[in-house]
Amino acid sequence: ATIGIAAGYLSRKVAIGSTSNPVKKVLGSLLQMGVAGMVSKNADDIRSHAIHLIRSFFNKKETNT
Repeated sequence: ATIGIAAGYLSRKVAIGSTSNPVKKVLGSLLQMGVAGMVSKNADDIRSHAIHLIRSFFNKKETNT
């Protein structure tokens, strides 16, 4: 859940930034809630893909040395 909230917050900041436009603020909040929901629902899949990427990165690094 914490990762979902952080991902939602980060996506809102990247997409909208800091603005005083109320329409952009509402759209940013909707984006944040959507991303947070998607990340929290698919946390296991995201975690397994991240572990796979990290392992493949370190395996390639070890074979290059």
